[in-house]
Amino acid sequence: MADDGRSIAEAVGSVTDGVSVWCSSNSSRKRKRAGQDEVVNTFQEHNGFHPLYAGREPTSLCGLRFQKFNAHWNAIEGHVNDIFTRLNMQANDRIVQFVEKAYSPVPDVGAGCIKIPYREVPTGLVFAGINIPDYELLFVQVAERLSQTTTHRVAMLPSQKCLTLKATVKLLIEQLIGTAFADDDGYEESSAPIEKPSTARLPAYDMQMLATWRARSSLQGNLVAIIPDFECFEPEVLQDLIAMCSEYQDTLPFVLLFGMATSMHALHHTLSRATLKLLRTEKFKLHHSSESINAIVDELIVKPNPFGIKLAWEPYELLLNTYQLHTLSVGSFVRSLKYVLMDLYFSNSLSVLLGGDPSTPQFQGVLDTLTEDHLTEIRMMRSFKVHVERLVETEPDRAAALLLHDPSLKQWIVESMQELQGYHIRYGAALSCLEALQDAVKSPSFKRPQRTLHLLGLREEVADSEKCLTSDIKSFLEAWLKILAGTNLCQDECTTIDGLLGDIDDFVDSDSDSDDQRRGRVVAPVVRSKRRTNTSRRTAVVELVDKGSWEEVMKKISDFFRSFLRKAMKRYADLPLHELHYFANASRVRKAFHPQPRAAIQTALGQTRHYLKCDCCVQTSNTDGVILHTQNDISIAYKLYLECGRMINLYDWFVAFGAVVEKEREDAVDKTQIQARFVRAIAELQFLGFIKGTKRKTDHVLRLVWGSV
Repeated sequence: MADDGRSIAEAVGSVTDGVSVWCSSNSSRKRKRAGQDEVVNTFQEHNGFHPLYAGREPTSLCGLRFQKFNAHWNAIEGHVNDIFTRLNMQANDRIVQFVEKAYSPVPDVGAGCIKIPYREVPTGLVFAGINIPDYELLFVQVAERLSQTTTHRVAMLPSQKCLTLKATVKLLIEQLIGTAFADDDGYEESSAPIEKPSTARLPAYDMQMLATWRARSSLQGNLVAIIPDFECFEPEVLQDLIAMCSEYQDTLPFVLLFGMATSMHALHHTLSRATLKLLRTEKFKLHHSSESINAIVDELIVKPNPFGIKLAWEPYELLLNTYQLHTLSVGSFVRSLKYVLMDLYFSNSLSVLLGGDPSTPQFQGVLDTLTEDHLTEIRMMRSFKVHVERLVETEPDRAAALLLHDPSLKQWIVESMQELQGYHIRYGAALSCLEALQDAVKSPSFKRPQRTLHLLGLREEVADSEKCLTSDIKSFLEAWLKILAGTNLCQDECTTIDGLLGDIDDFVDSDSDSDDQRRGRVVAPVVRSKRRTNTSRRTAVVELVDKGSWEEVMKKISDFFRSFLRKAMKRYADLPLHELHYFANASRVRKAFHPQPRAAIQTALGQTRHYLKCDCCVQTSNTDGVILHTQNDISIAYKLYLECGRMINLYDWFVAFGAVVEKEREDAVDKTQIQARFVRAIAELQFLGFIKGTKRKTDHVLRLVWGSV
């Protein structure tokens, strides 16, 4: 028995084959529903977008959803690229200037001086942050700008394609010359005699080929080699490449650009001292990724624009926490936005109403094409129900018209969309005003980035705005007036701010009080505002404010702040048809970008009938909890695995497996075949991470996973 257990253990330990995937084929099934061929054709025609409402959605509206998704995402992607370009414009200019002046003429030395040979390779160190893939666009833009506006030649050398010096030099020469070479090493075969050197050519990885090409061409610019991921590059390959560039510097003016994720310590740790002497370095620092996130949130999520996207607070908080706590990747944030946009257009039939001005004839044309299913879905929205319940008490006839009369409902849709547009304009202006307030306060504890302010605005947790001094109040009131004057929906607020500025000017210019008294009155409201406990609020004494005093001016400004922010940044969920604009399905985003493979694997092993679609493994009331012999081998081994403890005896496991396999079978099964099937099942479980070998007992394995799904 012990020998059998050890043989099984040795067989399990020697298995190196992967796990095969079992899939069910549905190609042989007959289509039971008429018109399914048309649905399949529509699915293929619109790249996965299929008609909703069980296929009752018109094909034109399905195609319109797909077209709007493509147009919307292309606009967002182009705007993100513009944001990267704008934020890195200064760094791009400095890098281009560095390349152009890398080999500028050296001033003539004196007659009695000796000119030292120039062997240092100009090298730019681009500190791009910890997520180098996010800055691939930057290096592409630099390469395009150097290639189009100058005579320089540029080559991109990613680490995954430069594992050896031969591959690195070959890729470098191919990109600089613009010609792809075959994968041959040596000399070209020819029927001519070998002693004739005219039939031979240089290998594709020889720098002499590049030197000969440059000598024959009229190229006057530099040769730029960009390594976007310096830390991932092989140190030996990089040292040899730098040495070759230094040796050929008389004929090949190389300029190196390294994309670095850490610090200068990585450069000194990777390269030897002899190699570092061959470099003449200059540092370039790019913007922080948080600046990109703030710009994306401001221009794509907060500001009202035709290509923007609105997120409810739950999915927005999920995307923000993923960036701040896990990835720190702008690319991951943008990919999440793309998934949100795709899901919004893919699963929402009413997305045909997005991205347009409700007052245009195009929007009215789309509104007229809505079917009864679309209007019914609108009437089933929670915001519509709340709106109708409010109208029942004041305007019962209008509530009945919205429920029964389709033209009235369509007119209400236009009014609600216009109301949402006005809310977005006021909300964006209020958020800009909060930023101006933070700049005026100049307090580190009060300063919050824009992405956090937007999250607080979605939650209705806007910060208090009372800690200000006289000069600060006037400066940020003027900033507020400039921001609100840019919108056509905040005229009343602009008039109020003008009045408050007039009150401040009248108070400052008056000679009724001395400067010391005035300065003491300025500090008074700040001291009282520090009492923020619940007890202080309940027991606060209402003070009488003298008319024309500084306390009255401060009270007016404070009341205006609160009323304006409460009005402009009210809950989006209180607006009609907010479900149409705001994506609120955070669980779907979490499932897509934060998967749980363990649950899926355990479900597949425990309930294989849902994956294999077979009728022989159906559990009934009589067979509930019984391991069927018709199940897959790995499923049988997994169910027996759930009954074991921390240390599993392989021989006992094998005996139980054989008992299940031989159950209810008329013909006898060969023991060798059972052992082979058991070894394969155990190897697959080991590959999936359920068990591992142990040195304490050679015929036992260690259980790693507890609990079942």
